[in-house]
Amino acid sequence: MTNRTAIQKSYLDQCLSAARAICQVSNLTYQGQRFYVGDQPLYFLAVHVNDLSFQSQYHMENDRLSLRGKADSIALRLQHSDQRVHFKNRPTPDIARLIFDFCEQVRVERLAPVTLPGVMTNVSNNFFYWCQYQYQNGFTETRIGMLIFTCLLVIRCRLFGVPVHHDFDALIESTRMGIVPLIGDELFSLPKCLFNQEEYAHHACQLAKKIQLIIDEQQTQHDESLQNKFDDDIKILKQVALMVDGEIEEKYLQTLITEQSKTKDTTQEKYQIFTQEYDQVVQVDTLVRKVQLDSFRVTLNTELHLQNIPHYRLASILSNTIKTPENTGQVYQQEEGIVDARSLHQLITNPMQRQIFINRRCNQLTTAQLVYC
Repeated sequence: MTNRTAIQKSYLDQCLSAARAICQVSNLTYQGQRFYVGDQPLYFLAVHVNDLSFQSQYHMENDRLSLRGKADSIALRLQHSDQRVHFKNRPTPDIARLIFDFCEQVRVERLAPVTLPGVMTNVSNNFFYWCQYQYQNGFTETRIGMLIFTCLLVIRCRLFGVPVHHDFDALIESTRMGIVPLIGDELFSLPKCLFNQEEYAHHACQLAKKIQLIIDEQQTQHDESLQNKFDDDIKILKQVALMVDGEIEEKYLQTLITEQSKTKDTTQEKYQIFTQEYDQVVQVDTLVRKVQLDSFRVTLNTELHLQNIPHYRLASILSNTIKTPENTGQVYQQEEGIVDARSLHQLITNPMQRQIFINRRCNQLTTAQLVYC
Protein backbone atom coordinates (compact mmCIF):
# COMPACT_ATOMS: atom_id res chain seq x y z
CA MET A 1 0.00 0.00 0.00
CA THR A 2 1.65 3.20 -1.15
CA ASN A 3 -0.67 5.66 0.62
CA ARG A 4 -0.32 5.14 4.35
CA THR A 5 -3.10 5.93 6.76
CA ALA A 6 -2.58 7.93 9.93
CA ILE A 7 -2.48 4.71 11.97
CA GLN A 8 0.18 3.20 9.71
CA LYS A 9 2.30 6.34 9.91
CA SER A 10 1.97 6.23 13.67
CA TYR A 11 3.24 2.62 13.68
CA LEU A 12 6.25 3.60 11.59
CA ASP A 13 7.10 6.58 13.78
CA GLN A 14 6.89 4.50 16.95
CA CYS A 15 9.09 1.75 15.51
CA LEU A 16 11.71 4.22 14.32
CA SER A 17 11.75 5.96 17.69
CA ALA A 18 12.71 2.68 19.35
CA ALA A 19 15.29 1.98 16.63
CA ARG A 20 16.94 5.38 17.16
CA ALA A 21 17.27 4.63 20.85
CA ILE A 22 18.92 1.26 20.13
CA CYS A 23 21.48 2.45 17.57
CA GLN A 24 21.92 6.00 18.93
CA VAL A 25 21.36 7.48 15.45
CA SER A 26 19.08 10.46 15.94
CA ASN A 27 18.43 11.17 12.24
CA LEU A 28 17.23 7.67 11.28
CA THR A 29 14.01 8.13 9.30
CA TYR A 30 12.19 6.89 6.19
CA GLN A 31 11.07 8.21 2.83
CA GLY A 32 8.69 6.22 0.67
CA GLN A 33 9.60 2.54 1.09
CA ARG A 34 13.25 2.99 2.15
CA PHE A 35 15.11 3.78 5.36
CA TYR A 36 17.28 6.90 5.47
CA VAL A 37 19.97 8.29 7.74
CA GLY A 38 19.59 12.00 7.26
CA ASP A 39 19.34 12.50 3.50
CA GLN A 40 21.25 9.32 2.63
CA PRO A 41 19.36 6.10 1.78
CA LEU A 42 20.40 2.86 3.46
CA TYR A 43 21.63 0.41 0.83
CA PHE A 44 22.64 -3.27 0.84
CA LEU A 45 19.79 -4.31 3.15
CA ALA A 46 18.45 -7.86 3.18
CA VAL A 47 15.27 -8.71 1.31
CA HIS A 48 13.20 -9.06 4.48
CA VAL A 49 13.93 -5.54 5.78
CA ASN A 50 14.32 -3.29 2.73
CA ASP A 51 10.60 -2.70 2.10
CA LEU A 52 8.33 -0.60 4.31
CA SER A 53 5.10 -1.30 2.46
CA PHE A 54 2.02 -2.52 4.32
CA GLN A 55 0.79 -5.84 2.97
CA SER A 56 -2.91 -5.55 3.78
CA GLN A 57 -5.31 -3.25 5.55
CA TYR A 58 -6.93 -6.31 7.15
CA HIS A 59 -3.74 -7.59 8.81
CA MET A 60 -2.56 -4.51 10.64
CA GLU A 61 -1.32 -6.50 13.63
CA ASN A 62 1.01 -8.59 11.45
CA ASP A 63 2.23 -5.45 9.70
CA ARG A 64 2.87 -3.77 13.02
CA LEU A 65 4.94 -6.70 14.32
CA SER A 66 6.80 -6.89 11.03
CA LEU A 67 7.63 -3.17 11.10
CA ARG A 68 8.99 -3.51 14.62
CA GLY A 69 11.32 -6.23 13.41
CA LYS A 70 12.46 -4.23 10.38
CA ALA A 71 13.22 -1.15 12.46
CA ASP A 72 15.09 -3.16 15.11
CA SER A 73 17.03 -5.00 12.41
CA ILE A 74 18.08 -1.70 10.84
CA ALA A 75 19.19 -0.42 14.23
CA LEU A 76 21.35 -3.51 14.74
CA ARG A 77 22.78 -3.09 11.24
CA LEU A 78 23.83 0.49 11.96
CA GLN A 79 25.29 -0.59 15.29
CA HIS A 80 27.28 -3.69 14.32
CA SER A 81 28.04 -3.52 10.58
CA ASP A 82 30.81 -1.70 8.69
CA GLN A 83 29.47 -0.76 5.26
CA ARG A 84 32.97 -0.41 3.78
CA VAL A 85 33.81 -4.02 4.63
CA HIS A 86 30.45 -5.16 3.33
CA PHE A 87 30.81 -3.35 0.01
CA LYS A 88 34.38 -4.54 -0.50
CA ASN A 89 33.37 -8.21 -0.27
CA ARG A 90 29.98 -7.93 -1.98
CA PRO A 91 29.69 -10.12 -5.13
CA THR A 92 28.34 -8.86 -8.45
CA PRO A 93 25.53 -11.21 -9.65
CA ASP A 94 22.04 -10.45 -8.39
CA ILE A 95 21.36 -13.71 -6.58
CA ALA A 96 24.81 -13.77 -5.01
CA ARG A 97 24.25 -10.20 -3.80
CA LEU A 98 20.89 -11.18 -2.34
CA ILE A 99 22.41 -14.09 -0.40
CA PHE A 100 25.40 -12.04 0.75
CA ASP A 101 23.28 -9.11 1.97
CA PHE A 102 21.01 -11.55 3.77
CA CYS A 103 23.95 -13.22 5.53
CA GLU A 104 25.18 -9.89 6.87
CA GLN A 105 21.71 -8.90 8.05
CA VAL A 106 21.28 -12.20 9.88
CA ARG A 107 24.69 -11.75 11.49
CA VAL A 108 23.77 -8.41 13.05
CA GLU A 109 20.37 -9.75 14.10
CA ARG A 110 22.14 -12.60 15.88
CA LEU A 111 24.16 -9.99 17.81
CA ALA A 112 21.04 -8.53 19.41
CA PRO A 113 21.75 -7.90 23.12
CA VAL A 114 20.27 -10.36 25.59
CA THR A 115 19.17 -7.40 27.69
CA LEU A 116 16.63 -6.56 24.96
CA PRO A 117 14.73 -9.83 24.44
CA GLY A 118 11.96 -8.02 22.59
CA VAL A 119 14.38 -7.13 19.78
CA MET A 120 15.11 -10.80 19.09
CA THR A 121 11.39 -11.56 19.09
CA ASN A 122 10.66 -8.69 16.71
CA VAL A 123 13.29 -9.63 14.12
CA SER A 124 12.15 -13.27 14.22
CA ASN A 125 8.51 -12.26 13.69
CA ASN A 126 9.48 -10.07 10.77
CA PHE A 127 11.38 -12.87 9.02
CA PHE A 128 8.52 -15.32 9.58
CA TYR A 129 5.94 -12.93 8.12
CA TRP A 130 8.21 -12.24 5.16
CA CYS A 131 8.56 -15.98 4.46
CA GLN A 132 4.83 -16.45 4.81
CA TYR A 133 4.11 -13.59 2.42
CA GLN A 134 6.56 -14.86 -0.23
CA TYR A 135 5.17 -18.38 0.02
CA GLN A 136 1.59 -17.18 -0.39
CA ASN A 137 2.57 -15.10 -3.43
CA GLY A 138 4.10 -18.03 -5.30
CA PHE A 139 7.80 -17.33 -4.83
CA THR A 140 8.43 -21.02 -4.04
CA GLU A 141 6.57 -22.38 -7.07
CA THR A 142 9.66 -22.31 -9.31
CA ARG A 143 13.01 -24.06 -9.05
CA ILE A 144 15.04 -20.92 -8.48
CA GLY A 145 12.50 -19.44 -6.09
CA MET A 146 12.46 -22.61 -4.00
CA LEU A 147 16.26 -22.77 -4.00
CA ILE A 148 16.63 -19.17 -2.78
CA PHE A 149 13.85 -19.57 -0.23
CA THR A 150 15.44 -22.75 1.16
CA CYS A 151 18.88 -21.20 1.29
CA LEU A 152 17.67 -18.19 3.29
CA LEU A 153 15.83 -20.39 5.79
CA VAL A 154 18.81 -22.72 6.24
CA ILE A 155 21.27 -19.85 6.76
CA ARG A 156 19.15 -18.13 9.37
CA CYS A 157 18.32 -21.30 11.27
CA ARG A 158 22.00 -22.26 11.28
CA LEU A 159 23.14 -18.92 12.72
CA PHE A 160 20.35 -18.75 15.30
CA GLY A 161 20.64 -22.43 16.22
CA VAL A 162 16.91 -23.09 15.83
CA PRO A 163 14.98 -25.59 13.68
CA VAL A 164 13.11 -24.55 10.56
CA HIS A 165 9.58 -23.38 11.32
CA HIS A 166 7.08 -26.21 11.04
CA ASP A 167 5.12 -24.31 8.38
CA PHE A 168 8.07 -24.60 5.97
CA ASP A 169 9.93 -27.68 7.19
CA ALA A 170 8.25 -30.18 4.87
CA LEU A 171 8.17 -27.67 2.01
CA ILE A 172 11.95 -27.26 1.75
CA GLU A 173 13.02 -30.76 2.82
CA SER A 174 14.01 -32.14 -0.59
CA THR A 175 15.73 -28.93 -1.70
CA ARG A 176 17.58 -28.66 1.61
CA MET A 177 18.94 -32.19 1.23
CA GLY A 178 20.32 -31.24 -2.17
CA ILE A 179 22.10 -27.97 -1.31
CA VAL A 180 23.33 -28.43 2.27
CA PRO A 181 26.14 -30.85 1.27
CA LEU A 182 27.36 -28.26 -1.25
CA ILE A 183 27.43 -25.32 1.18
CA GLY A 184 28.11 -27.26 4.37
CA ASP A 185 31.61 -25.86 4.92
CA GLU A 186 30.38 -22.27 4.81
CA LEU A 187 27.37 -23.03 7.03
CA PHE A 188 29.76 -24.56 9.55
CA SER A 189 32.11 -21.55 9.49
CA LEU A 190 29.61 -18.68 9.64
CA PRO A 191 28.54 -19.03 13.31
CA LYS A 192 32.19 -19.15 14.42
CA CYS A 193 33.03 -15.65 13.19
CA LEU A 194 29.97 -13.60 14.10
CA PHE A 195 32.13 -10.96 15.79
CA ASN A 196 34.65 -10.72 12.93
CA GLN A 197 32.89 -9.12 9.98
CA GLU A 198 35.87 -9.43 7.64
CA GLU A 199 36.19 -13.19 8.12
CA TYR A 200 32.42 -13.64 8.14
CA ALA A 201 32.09 -11.73 4.86
CA HIS A 202 34.64 -14.03 3.22
CA HIS A 203 32.64 -17.18 4.07
CA ALA A 204 29.35 -15.49 3.18
CA CYS A 205 30.74 -14.47 -0.20
CA GLN A 206 31.86 -18.03 -0.92
CA LEU A 207 28.43 -19.35 0.04
CA ALA A 208 26.69 -16.79 -2.18
CA LYS A 209 28.90 -17.65 -5.14
CA LYS A 210 28.15 -21.36 -4.75
CA ILE A 211 24.40 -20.71 -4.79
CA GLN A 212 24.85 -18.50 -7.85
CA LEU A 213 26.82 -21.27 -9.56
CA ILE A 214 24.09 -23.83 -8.84
CA ILE A 215 21.46 -21.56 -10.37
CA ASP A 216 23.62 -20.78 -13.40
CA GLU A 217 24.07 -24.50 -14.04
CA GLN A 218 20.32 -25.05 -13.85
CA GLN A 219 19.77 -22.25 -16.34
CA THR A 220 22.17 -23.76 -18.89
CA GLN A 221 20.79 -27.30 -18.61
CA HIS A 222 17.16 -26.56 -19.50
CA ASP A 223 15.55 -28.10 -22.57
CA GLU A 224 12.33 -27.59 -24.51
CA SER A 225 10.33 -29.84 -22.18
CA LEU A 226 11.19 -27.50 -19.32
CA GLN A 227 10.53 -24.29 -21.24
CA ASN A 228 7.58 -23.29 -19.05
CA LYS A 229 9.63 -23.78 -15.90
CA PHE A 230 12.46 -21.84 -17.48
CA ASP A 231 10.13 -18.92 -18.23
CA ASP A 232 8.96 -18.96 -14.62
CA ASP A 233 12.57 -18.90 -13.48
CA ILE A 234 13.18 -15.81 -15.60
CA LYS A 235 10.30 -14.09 -13.80
CA ILE A 236 11.86 -14.98 -10.45
CA LEU A 237 15.22 -13.63 -11.59
CA LYS A 238 13.58 -10.34 -12.54
CA GLN A 239 11.87 -10.27 -9.15
CA VAL A 240 15.21 -10.88 -7.44
CA ALA A 241 16.75 -8.01 -9.40
CA LEU A 242 14.14 -5.72 -7.85
CA MET A 243 14.86 -7.02 -4.34
CA VAL A 244 18.56 -6.17 -4.26
CA ASP A 245 20.38 -2.88 -4.65
CA GLY A 246 22.31 -2.88 -7.90
CA GLU A 247 23.32 0.42 -9.46
CA ILE A 248 23.65 3.11 -6.80
CA GLU A 249 23.93 6.84 -7.30
CA GLU A 250 27.54 7.95 -7.21
CA LYS A 251 27.10 10.57 -4.50
CA TYR A 252 25.54 7.99 -2.14
CA LEU A 253 28.16 5.39 -2.97
CA GLN A 254 30.94 7.86 -2.24
CA THR A 255 29.40 8.64 1.14
CA LEU A 256 28.90 4.96 1.85
CA ILE A 257 32.50 3.90 1.23
CA THR A 258 34.56 6.87 2.36
CA GLU A 259 32.07 8.23 4.93
CA GLN A 260 32.62 11.65 3.45
CA SER A 261 30.10 13.19 1.10
CA LYS A 262 31.23 14.95 -2.08
CA THR A 263 28.56 17.53 -1.46
CA LYS A 264 29.96 18.19 1.98
CA ASP A 265 33.48 18.58 0.57
CA THR A 266 32.31 21.07 -2.04
CA THR A 267 30.41 23.05 0.57
CA GLN A 268 33.43 23.22 2.85
CA GLU A 269 35.64 24.53 0.03
CA LYS A 270 33.26 27.43 -0.64
CA TYR A 271 32.46 28.08 3.00
CA GLN A 272 33.01 31.63 4.22
CA ILE A 273 32.51 33.10 7.65
CA PHE A 274 29.43 35.30 7.74
CA THR A 275 28.21 37.87 10.20
CA GLN A 276 24.81 39.25 11.15
CA GLU A 277 26.20 42.68 11.88
CA TYR A 278 24.60 44.30 8.83
CA ASP A 279 21.39 42.26 8.75
CA GLN A 280 18.10 44.11 9.08
CA VAL A 281 14.57 42.89 9.75
CA VAL A 282 11.95 45.26 8.38
CA GLN A 283 8.17 44.90 8.07
CA VAL A 284 7.42 45.26 4.37
CA ASP A 285 4.09 47.02 4.85
CA THR A 286 5.86 49.85 6.67
CA LEU A 287 7.80 50.71 3.52
CA VAL A 288 4.64 51.64 1.60
CA ARG A 289 2.11 54.34 2.44
CA LYS A 290 -1.32 53.13 3.51
CA VAL A 291 -2.99 54.99 0.65
CA GLN A 292 -0.71 53.17 -1.80
CA LEU A 293 -1.54 49.80 -0.20
CA ASP A 294 -5.26 50.51 -0.56
CA SER A 295 -4.70 51.39 -4.20
CA PHE A 296 -2.86 48.11 -4.80
CA ARG A 297 -5.72 46.19 -3.18
CA VAL A 298 -8.32 47.87 -5.40
CA THR A 299 -6.25 47.14 -8.51
CA LEU A 300 -5.79 43.49 -7.52
CA ASN A 301 -9.50 43.01 -6.80
CA THR A 302 -10.41 44.58 -10.13
CA GLU A 303 -8.07 42.29 -12.07
CA LEU A 304 -9.40 39.21 -10.29
CA HIS A 305 -12.97 40.25 -11.02
CA LEU A 306 -12.22 40.73 -14.72
CA GLN A 307 -10.69 37.25 -14.95
CA ASN A 308 -13.99 35.66 -13.86
CA ILE A 309 -12.30 32.99 -11.78
CA PRO A 310 -14.84 30.44 -10.45
CA HIS A 311 -13.90 30.75 -6.79
CA TYR A 312 -16.16 27.99 -5.51
CA ARG A 313 -14.93 25.52 -8.10
CA LEU A 314 -11.31 26.49 -7.44
CA ALA A 315 -11.83 26.04 -3.71
CA SER A 316 -13.38 22.62 -4.33
CA ILE A 317 -10.44 21.50 -6.48
CA LEU A 318 -7.85 22.73 -3.99
CA SER A 319 -9.65 21.16 -1.04
CA ASN A 320 -9.65 17.78 -2.81
CA THR A 321 -5.88 17.93 -3.26
CA ILE A 322 -5.24 18.35 0.47
CA LYS A 323 -7.71 15.77 1.72
CA THR A 324 -6.34 12.77 3.61
CA PRO A 325 -7.98 9.35 4.02
CA GLU A 326 -9.24 8.75 7.55
CA ASN A 327 -11.04 5.82 9.14
CA THR A 328 -14.46 7.21 10.06
CA GLY A 329 -16.26 4.05 11.07
CA GLN A 330 -17.40 0.71 9.70
CA VAL A 331 -19.63 -0.47 6.86
CA TYR A 332 -21.73 -3.55 7.59
CA GLN A 333 -23.33 -6.23 5.37
CA GLN A 334 -20.46 -6.40 2.89
CA GLU A 335 -19.57 -9.36 0.68
CA GLU A 336 -15.89 -9.32 1.67
CA GLY A 337 -13.73 -8.00 4.46
CA ILE A 338 -13.70 -8.94 8.16
CA VAL A 339 -16.27 -11.47 9.37
CA ASP A 340 -19.04 -9.89 11.45
CA ALA A 341 -19.73 -12.26 14.35
CA ARG A 342 -23.19 -10.77 14.82
CA SER A 343 -24.19 -11.89 11.32
CA LEU A 344 -23.02 -15.51 11.52
CA HIS A 345 -26.50 -16.72 12.47
CA GLN A 346 -27.65 -15.71 9.00
CA LEU A 347 -25.60 -18.54 7.52
CA ILE A 348 -27.81 -21.01 9.38
CA THR A 349 -31.09 -19.54 8.23
CA ASN A 350 -29.81 -18.74 4.74
CA PRO A 351 -26.61 -20.58 3.67
CA MET A 352 -26.43 -18.48 0.49
CA GLN A 353 -26.18 -15.26 2.47
CA ARG A 354 -22.84 -13.59 1.69
CA GLN A 355 -23.26 -10.17 3.25
CA ILE A 356 -21.75 -11.06 6.62
CA PHE A 357 -18.58 -8.97 6.49
CA ILE A 358 -17.45 -5.61 7.81
CA ASN A 359 -15.23 -3.08 6.05
CA ARG A 360 -13.66 0.08 7.30
CA ARG A 361 -15.26 3.27 6.06
CA CYS A 362 -12.43 5.41 4.73
CA ASN A 363 -13.49 8.96 3.88
CA GLN A 364 -11.46 11.81 2.49
CA LEU A 365 -11.35 14.53 5.14
CA THR A 366 -9.93 18.03 5.00
CA THR A 367 -8.12 19.26 8.08
CA ALA A 368 -7.15 22.62 6.53
CA GLN A 369 -9.15 25.69 5.65
CA LEU A 370 -8.96 27.67 2.41
CA VAL A 371 -9.09 31.42 2.85
CA TYR A 372 -9.28 34.00 0.07
CA CYS A 373 -7.56 37.26 0.90
